[in-house]
Amino acid sequence: MLKRSTQYKSEFLANMSHELRTPLNGIMLLSEFLMENPSGSLNAEELEFTQAIHSSGQDLLALINDILDLSKVEAGKMDITMEEVNISEIPESASLHFGQLSQKKSIPLQVKLSDELPDILYTDPHRLRQIIINLLSNAFKFTAQGTVTLEIRMAAAEELLELQGIAAGPCIVFSVTDTGIGIAKNKQGLIFNAFQQAEGDTERKYGGTGLGLSISKELTELLGGQLKLVSAEGAGSTFSVYLPVHQEQKKDEQVTAEGYTSVDLNKSIDDIETQDNHSPLFSKRVLLVDDDERNLYALTTILSQKGLDITAAHNGEDALKALQNSASFDLILMDIMMPVMNGYETIKQIKELHGHQDVPIIALTAKAMQEDRERVIMAGATEYLSKPINMDQLLALMKMLITDK
Repeated sequence: MLKRSTQYKSEFLANMSHELRTPLNGIMLLSEFLMENPSGSLNAEELEFTQAIHSSGQDLLALINDILDLSKVEAGKMDITMEEVNISEIPESASLHFGQLSQKKSIPLQVKLSDELPDILYTDPHRLRQIIINLLSNAFKFTAQGTVTLEIRMAAAEELLELQGIAAGPCIVFSVTDTGIGIAKNKQGLIFNAFQQAEGDTERKYGGTGLGLSISKELTELLGGQLKLVSAEGAGSTFSVYLPVHQEQKKDEQVTAEGYTSVDLNKSIDDIETQDNHSPLFSKRVLLVDDDERNLYALTTILSQKGLDITAAHNGEDALKALQNSASFDLILMDIMMPVMNGYETIKQIKELHGHQDVPIIALTAKAMQEDRERVIMAGATEYLSKPINMDQLLALMKMLITDK
């Protein structure tokens, strides 16, 4: 019964994610486009309005992602990919992420690295970054004056003796210390529960959902570590993440369709964005398939501004007709959840369509679970991006796939 209940909840959250991400995609794409002010017609106040809309969309997306992450952890579906992490790069990443907030609140962010640290930690870099960002976000949120400190060091021998359920051997500690409101002793267990904060008025005064610490604790344990808290009311807090330096490598569960190589998108973007612009995309023919008029309008508007030739289709059948009536397309952007013919079936049929089997297909979907990615790749898509679409990522990926054809 409990297993069935968890399954229903996961399915509900995945469906709700899709329904929320679809309209959010249009809001974020168009607000980002307006922020660029390509016509120069928006004044400073109107640009601030646009930035506020985009910022609100980002906050909503973060909330959706947090709820999904919690659901994945509870259902045992959270993917962990162990890789080598360069420890020296973490301080720069934290400073870049929180630099503006630090200046705005006049609260310095101090970063301390111990000399005895190894060069490399073996863990999931994405999840580690997520944990550190969650902890630093909380530190800045609950600190009105003073400092926020990120310290990375080796765990002392006496600390290791107190750790339970963690692999034997050396551990690295990521500690986030603030000079904020602190947490009363009798509330320190409560704050790690989902949707819980230390006091009833904390949410009203500081905002937030109470998900960040719950997710951070679960992720830390998935990484083979522990999250500990030392705090006193009115005297600030220190959250410490203990992670083993060496862990057994886990098999990468990422699925790749036969005939295609799944790309490292972050690496590709870094490589591509060092170039001048997106000029290789100019005049390239793109088939855009989506049943949502808002998404069609937003993507058609932005991509046309980049010099691409866009043909729109409202479902899979329309897409197949467009392909049959056209000599060629350079790339296809494919929504997945559509009436008449969904994206999975459409991709499969395109792969059997003479003259179009080798056209790169990027699946754009509001379905954001790992199994959704695996399913579209197995159907024959070249790559996958979840909505709301990050335009920089999309343009970089399009450029790479078109250039490599």
